[in-house]
Amino acid sequence: MAIQKKQKQKKFLPAYFSNELAGHFEEREARNLANWVLEDITGLEAMKVLTGEDEVWMDSEIEKIDHILQRLRAGEPIQYILKQADFYGLRLGIGPGVLIPRNETEELVEWIISDWKSVLCGFRILDVGCGSGAIAIALAKNLPMAEVFAVDISEKALKTCVKNAKKHSVKLSCGIMDILNPSGELASLEFDVIVSNPPYVLESQKPFLKKRVSAHEPSLALFVPDTDPLLYYRAVTDFGSKQLKHDGKIYVEINELLASETLGELRTQFSFTELRQDIHGRDRMIKAAYGKE
Repeated sequence: MAIQKKQKQKKFLPAYFSNELAGHFEEREARNLANWVLEDITGLEAMKVLTGEDEVWMDSEIEKIDHILQRLRAGEPIQYILKQADFYGLRLGIGPGVLIPRNETEELVEWIISDWKSVLCGFRILDVGCGSGAIAIALAKNLPMAEVFAVDISEKALKTCVKNAKKHSVKLSCGIMDILNPSGELASLEFDVIVSNPPYVLESQKPFLKKRVSAHEPSLALFVPDTDPLLYYRAVTDFGSKQLKHDGKIYVEINELLASETLGELRTQFSFTELRQDIHGRDRMIKAAYGKE
Protein backbone atom coordinates (compact mmCIF):
# COMPACT_ATOMS: atom_id res chain seq x y z
CA MET A 1 0.00 0.00 0.00
CA ALA A 2 1.34 3.43 -0.89
CA ILE A 3 0.26 6.77 0.50
CA GLN A 4 -2.38 8.39 -1.67
CA LYS A 5 -0.83 11.28 -3.58
CA LYS A 6 -3.62 13.68 -2.54
CA GLN A 7 -3.41 12.89 1.17
CA LYS A 8 -3.71 16.17 3.05
CA GLN A 9 -3.79 15.14 6.70
CA LYS A 10 -0.32 15.78 7.99
CA LYS A 11 -0.95 13.79 11.20
CA PHE A 12 -1.68 10.70 9.13
CA LEU A 13 1.87 10.30 7.86
CA PRO A 14 3.59 9.36 11.15
CA ALA A 15 0.87 6.80 11.86
CA TYR A 16 1.12 5.39 8.34
CA PHE A 17 4.90 5.16 8.62
CA SER A 18 4.71 3.33 11.96
CA ASN A 19 2.03 0.93 10.72
CA GLU A 20 4.08 0.04 7.65
CA LEU A 21 7.00 -0.96 9.90
CA ALA A 22 4.90 -3.15 12.20
CA GLY A 23 6.51 -6.55 12.52
CA HIS A 24 9.91 -5.16 11.59
CA PHE A 25 10.44 -2.81 14.53
CA GLU A 26 9.01 -2.39 18.00
CA GLU A 27 6.29 0.26 18.17
CA ARG A 28 8.42 2.85 19.98
CA GLU A 29 11.35 2.39 17.60
CA ALA A 30 9.05 2.64 14.58
CA ARG A 31 7.61 5.87 15.96
CA ASN A 32 11.10 7.31 16.47
CA LEU A 33 12.07 6.33 12.94
CA ALA A 34 8.96 8.03 11.60
CA ASN A 35 9.80 11.26 13.40
CA TRP A 36 13.40 11.20 12.18
CA VAL A 37 12.51 10.51 8.55
CA LEU A 38 9.70 13.04 8.38
CA GLU A 39 11.91 15.68 9.99
CA ASP A 40 14.64 14.96 7.44
CA ILE A 41 12.29 15.09 4.44
CA THR A 42 10.26 18.14 5.46
CA GLY A 43 12.97 20.12 7.18
CA LEU A 44 10.62 20.62 10.12
CA GLU A 45 11.16 19.55 13.70
CA ALA A 46 9.39 16.27 14.52
CA MET A 47 6.92 17.96 16.89
CA LYS A 48 5.85 20.39 14.17
CA VAL A 49 5.28 17.47 11.80
CA LEU A 50 3.06 15.81 14.39
CA THR A 51 1.09 18.88 15.45
CA GLY A 52 1.08 21.04 12.33
CA GLU A 53 -2.04 22.06 10.49
CA ASP A 54 -3.30 20.22 7.42
CA GLU A 55 -0.88 20.52 4.56
CA VAL A 56 -0.66 19.20 1.01
CA TRP A 57 2.31 16.88 0.61
CA MET A 58 4.38 17.05 -2.55
CA ASP A 59 4.56 13.89 -4.66
CA SER A 60 8.35 13.89 -4.28
CA GLU A 61 8.03 13.76 -0.48
CA ILE A 62 5.54 10.91 -0.65
CA GLU A 63 7.82 8.97 -2.99
CA LYS A 64 10.81 9.47 -0.68
CA ILE A 65 8.83 8.15 2.28
CA ASP A 66 7.72 5.03 0.43
CA HIS A 67 11.26 4.40 -0.81
CA ILE A 68 12.69 4.72 2.70
CA LEU A 69 10.02 2.39 4.07
CA GLN A 70 10.97 -0.22 1.51
CA ARG A 71 14.66 -0.01 2.46
CA LEU A 72 13.89 -0.16 6.18
CA ARG A 73 11.74 -3.25 5.74
CA ALA A 74 14.66 -4.84 3.86
CA GLY A 75 16.82 -4.33 6.94
CA GLU A 76 18.97 -1.39 5.91
CA PRO A 77 19.99 0.89 8.82
CA ILE A 78 18.24 4.25 8.87
CA GLN A 79 21.60 5.97 9.37
CA TYR A 80 22.86 4.68 6.04
CA ILE A 81 19.61 5.60 4.31
CA LEU A 82 19.64 9.19 5.57
CA LYS A 83 23.47 9.34 5.54
CA GLN A 84 23.60 10.70 9.06
CA ALA A 85 23.79 9.64 12.69
CA ASP A 86 23.37 11.52 15.97
CA PHE A 87 26.03 11.25 18.65
CA TYR A 88 26.54 13.35 21.79
CA GLY A 89 24.54 16.25 20.37
CA LEU A 90 26.32 16.11 17.02
CA ARG A 91 24.87 15.14 13.68
CA LEU A 92 27.52 13.18 11.83
CA GLY A 93 27.75 12.12 8.21
CA ILE A 94 27.75 8.34 7.91
CA GLY A 95 27.64 5.73 5.19
CA PRO A 96 28.16 2.05 4.37
CA GLY A 97 31.58 0.79 5.40
CA VAL A 98 31.65 3.02 8.49
CA LEU A 99 30.45 1.83 11.89
CA ILE A 100 27.30 3.53 13.16
CA PRO A 101 28.00 5.19 16.54
CA ARG A 102 25.99 3.85 19.49
CA ASN A 103 24.30 5.64 22.37
CA GLU A 104 26.25 3.55 24.88
CA THR A 105 29.51 5.00 23.57
CA GLU A 106 28.30 8.45 24.62
CA GLU A 107 28.75 7.28 28.21
CA LEU A 108 32.42 6.54 27.53
CA VAL A 109 32.82 10.05 26.11
CA GLU A 110 31.06 11.53 29.15
CA TRP A 111 33.45 9.68 31.47
CA ILE A 112 36.49 11.16 29.72
CA ILE A 113 35.04 14.67 29.68
CA SER A 114 34.21 14.44 33.37
CA ASP A 115 37.77 13.34 34.22
CA TRP A 116 39.55 15.95 32.08
CA LYS A 117 37.32 19.04 31.89
CA SER A 118 39.13 20.72 34.80
CA VAL A 119 42.59 20.25 33.27
CA LEU A 120 43.58 23.70 32.10
CA CYS A 121 46.88 22.94 30.40
CA GLY A 122 47.06 21.32 27.00
CA PHE A 123 47.02 17.55 26.71
CA ARG A 124 46.89 14.93 23.99
CA ILE A 125 44.08 12.48 23.22
CA LEU A 126 44.33 9.56 20.79
CA ASP A 127 41.21 7.82 19.48
CA VAL A 128 42.18 4.37 18.19
CA GLY A 129 39.76 3.06 15.55
CA CYS A 130 38.01 6.40 15.13
CA GLY A 131 35.42 5.32 12.53
CA SER A 132 33.14 8.26 11.75
CA GLY A 133 35.04 10.39 14.26
CA ALA A 134 32.22 10.32 16.82
CA ILE A 135 34.42 9.96 19.91
CA ALA A 136 37.24 12.20 18.71
CA ILE A 137 34.97 15.02 17.54
CA ALA A 138 32.81 14.95 20.68
CA LEU A 139 35.95 15.16 22.81
CA ALA A 140 37.45 17.95 20.71
CA LYS A 141 34.20 19.90 21.00
CA ASN A 142 33.96 19.54 24.75
CA LEU A 143 37.64 19.61 25.71
CA PRO A 144 38.96 22.56 23.67
CA MET A 145 42.25 22.57 25.56
CA ALA A 146 43.07 19.11 24.19
CA GLU A 147 44.99 18.22 21.05
CA VAL A 148 43.02 15.35 19.55
CA PHE A 149 44.39 12.65 17.25
CA ALA A 150 42.30 10.04 15.41
CA VAL A 151 43.50 6.89 13.66
CA ASP A 152 41.85 4.03 11.82
CA ILE A 153 42.91 1.23 9.53
CA SER A 154 40.04 1.98 7.13
CA GLU A 155 40.58 4.76 4.58
CA LYS A 156 36.81 5.08 4.10
CA ALA A 157 36.29 5.59 7.82
CA LEU A 158 39.12 8.09 8.05
CA LYS A 159 37.74 10.15 5.15
CA THR A 160 34.37 10.22 6.91
CA CYS A 161 36.06 11.32 10.13
CA VAL A 162 37.85 14.18 8.35
CA LYS A 163 34.61 15.37 6.72
CA ASN A 164 32.77 15.30 10.04
CA ALA A 165 35.55 17.22 11.77
CA LYS A 166 35.33 19.95 9.13
CA LYS A 167 31.55 20.00 9.40
CA HIS A 168 31.75 20.66 13.13
CA SER A 169 34.73 23.00 12.92
CA VAL A 170 37.06 20.99 15.09
CA LYS A 171 40.74 20.37 14.49
CA LEU A 172 41.82 16.74 14.43
CA SER A 173 45.12 15.21 13.45
CA CYS A 174 44.10 12.11 11.50
CA GLY A 175 46.04 9.23 10.02
CA ILE A 176 45.96 5.62 8.91
CA MET A 177 47.29 3.28 11.59
CA ASP A 178 46.85 -0.39 12.36
CA ILE A 179 46.91 -0.79 16.14
CA LEU A 180 47.98 -4.42 15.63
CA ASN A 181 51.13 -3.14 13.96
CA PRO A 182 51.48 0.54 14.89
CA SER A 183 53.89 2.60 12.85
CA GLY A 184 54.37 6.11 11.56
CA GLU A 185 54.61 9.50 13.22
CA LEU A 186 51.46 9.18 15.34
CA ALA A 187 52.67 5.86 16.75
CA SER A 188 55.75 7.59 18.16
CA LEU A 189 53.95 10.35 20.10
CA GLU A 190 53.08 10.28 23.80
CA PHE A 191 49.49 10.74 24.90
CA ASP A 192 47.64 11.72 28.06
CA VAL A 193 44.48 9.88 26.99
CA ILE A 194 44.12 6.85 24.77
CA VAL A 195 40.52 5.87 24.00
CA SER A 196 39.25 3.02 21.88
CA ASN A 197 36.00 1.32 20.96
CA PRO A 198 37.63 -1.59 19.14
CA PRO A 199 36.04 -4.63 17.49
CA TYR A 200 34.80 -6.87 20.31
CA VAL A 201 31.79 -8.86 19.07
CA LEU A 202 32.63 -12.56 18.92
CA GLU A 203 32.15 -14.29 15.58
CA SER A 204 29.89 -16.75 17.40
CA GLN A 205 27.61 -13.86 18.43
CA LYS A 206 26.95 -12.82 14.84
CA PRO A 207 23.81 -14.98 14.36
CA PHE A 208 22.21 -13.25 17.36
CA LEU A 209 22.66 -9.71 16.05
CA LYS A 210 19.92 -7.84 14.25
CA LYS A 211 20.11 -8.21 10.49
CA ARG A 212 20.60 -4.50 9.95
CA VAL A 213 23.83 -4.79 11.97
CA SER A 214 25.27 -8.11 10.79
CA ALA A 215 24.34 -7.66 7.11
CA HIS A 216 25.20 -3.99 6.66
CA GLU A 217 27.77 -2.68 9.12
CA PRO A 218 31.49 -3.33 8.48
CA SER A 219 32.69 -6.65 9.89
CA LEU A 220 36.18 -5.18 10.28
CA ALA A 221 34.86 -2.76 12.91
CA LEU A 222 32.66 -5.28 14.71
CA PHE A 223 34.01 -8.81 14.97
CA VAL A 224 36.90 -10.65 16.56
CA PRO A 225 37.68 -14.37 16.34
CA ASP A 226 36.45 -16.50 19.22
CA THR A 227 39.97 -17.93 19.43
CA ASP A 228 41.45 -14.51 20.25
CA PRO A 229 38.68 -12.23 21.58
CA LEU A 230 41.06 -9.81 23.33
CA LEU A 231 43.15 -9.24 20.23
CA TYR A 232 42.60 -5.49 20.09
CA TYR A 233 42.65 -4.91 23.85
CA ARG A 234 46.05 -6.57 24.01
CA ALA A 235 47.23 -4.29 21.20
CA VAL A 236 45.86 -1.15 22.89
CA THR A 237 47.41 -2.24 26.20
CA ASP A 238 50.81 -2.85 24.62
CA PHE A 239 50.67 0.45 22.72
CA GLY A 240 49.60 2.29 25.85
CA SER A 241 52.44 0.82 27.89
CA LYS A 242 54.86 2.54 25.48
CA GLN A 243 53.06 5.73 24.47
CA LEU A 244 50.91 6.68 27.47
CA LYS A 245 52.35 9.38 29.74
CA HIS A 246 53.05 8.37 33.34
CA ASP A 247 49.92 10.17 34.60
CA GLY A 248 47.80 9.31 31.56
CA LYS A 249 44.72 7.11 31.28
CA ILE A 250 43.29 4.55 28.89
CA TYR A 251 39.54 4.25 28.28
CA VAL A 252 37.99 1.37 26.34
CA GLU A 253 34.51 0.14 25.51
CA ILE A 254 34.16 -3.61 26.04
CA ASN A 255 32.16 -6.75 25.40
CA GLU A 256 30.10 -7.28 28.57
CA LEU A 257 30.68 -11.04 28.31
CA LEU A 258 34.43 -10.53 28.57
CA ALA A 259 34.64 -7.90 31.30
CA SER A 260 36.84 -9.86 33.71
CA GLU A 261 39.13 -11.07 30.92
CA THR A 262 39.54 -7.54 29.56
CA LEU A 263 40.32 -6.23 33.03
CA GLY A 264 42.94 -8.94 33.33
CA GLU A 265 44.55 -7.92 30.05
CA LEU A 266 44.80 -4.26 31.08
CA ARG A 267 46.18 -5.24 34.48
CA THR A 268 49.21 -6.82 32.83
CA GLN A 269 50.50 -3.26 32.31
CA PHE A 270 48.44 -0.97 34.53
CA SER A 271 48.02 -1.09 38.30
CA PHE A 272 44.74 0.85 38.41
CA THR A 273 41.59 -0.29 36.61
CA GLU A 274 37.94 0.69 36.97
CA LEU A 275 34.97 -1.08 35.39
CA ARG A 276 31.72 0.79 34.77
CA GLN A 277 28.30 -0.29 33.62
CA ASP A 278 26.21 1.51 31.04
CA ILE A 279 22.71 2.89 31.51
CA HIS A 280 21.30 -0.60 30.91
CA GLY A 281 23.35 -2.13 33.73
CA ARG A 282 25.79 -3.92 31.41
CA ASP A 283 29.55 -4.01 31.98
CA ARG A 284 30.51 -1.60 29.22
CA MET A 285 33.72 0.39 29.79
CA ILE A 286 37.05 0.30 31.60
CA LYS A 287 39.55 2.95 32.64
CA ALA A 288 43.16 2.03 33.30
CA ALA A 289 46.17 3.98 34.59
CA TYR A 290 49.65 3.39 35.97
CA GLY A 291 48.89 4.54 39.50
CA LYS A 292 45.96 5.16 41.84
CA GLU A 293 43.35 7.76 40.99
